[in-house]
Parts: sequence; structure tokens; C-alpha cells
Amino acid sequence: MKSRLSVLSLVVLAAGVASADVTSYTGTLASPEDTADFTVTLTTAGLVTLQTYGFGGGINATGTVIMPGGTDPFLAIFSETGAGASIVTDGIGNPFGTSLDLTNYGNPDFLGCPPARTPLIGGSHVCGDSTMSLSLPKGTYTVVLSDGQYIADAVFDNGTLGEGFTDLTGGGFC
Repeated sequence: MKSRLSVLSLVVLAAGVASADVTSYTGTLASPEDTADFTVTLTTAGLVTLQTYGFGGGINATGTVIMPGGTDPFLAIFSETGAGASIVTDGIGNPFGTSLDLTNYGNPDFLGCPPARTPLIGGSHVCGDSTMSLSLPKGTYTVVLSDGQYIADAVFDNGTLGEGFTDLTGGGFC
């Protein structure tokens, strides 16, 4: 069974630039243990905003209407690429990696609704999408997107992408 990948909109506002570079990715995960990795290169320091829409739907930065119904995502950003890429942290050591299943999801900086919508599930509106907005120095970064219960281990110890993932999916999409 395939699940629609949480749609990712990437907005990059570089220092001293009047307009933003906007990129949107869509796709599917073939299994709950798949990841989608995107490389972002900043030629100058800038504000980067990551936003998912696959869970609740919404309208992305390019104006595309995204229908709800995908998985709630795990979303993280790492400095550099490959196994040695380190998870990006804020100034006090908190990782920029989250999902609905992690305690840092309630951090107001990561709640993705709005702009993503909150579908009605079991009588309550649920936000399962994520937003991350952070200032980054120039460099190359890896954005990782997966099922919300397939979590990069680096989020637990501020480590590297090479540590692998913890699989809480039980073989099914969350």
C-alpha cells in the first residue's frame, strides 16, 4: 500500500534578497520505512521555512491545492549531506526534527496548522502537519521527510543521519 507523501513546500529567503525561492515537492512513499531526502544549497545566509501539507491539505507556496489524507510526517533538517550530516539545532541544543509522535511537536515553532488544514478525526480537529522556520548560514543541507513514526535517531541525541531510524510504524502508515 502506498501513501501520499506529505507535500513539502520549501521557502528560502536569502539575506539581502527581495524575493524568495520557493520549491514544492510531492510524491509517494512505497512503504512506511521509506524516506524522501532533499538537498538544499544556500549561497548566502537566509531564512528557510519548511511546511508540510499532506496530512491536512491546504494551498502550498506555489498556489497548488493539496488534498488531505496523506500520512502525518517526520520532518528534519541536517547540515551537509550523507551519513555524516548532523541534525540542525537551535541555539540551545533543540533539534530541528519533529513529528506528531515526538514531545517537541507541541513546540509552537513546529505546528503546521495553519497554513495546513486540520481534518476532523474522531470528533476533533487534528493538526498532523509540520512547519519549521529557521535562519541558516550559507551551506548545503539535507531535508528528510518520512512517515511520522519512522524517526531519524539523530533527533534523540543531536546526532547524524548515519545513526539510522527508529521504526514505530508496525509496518503500517500512521
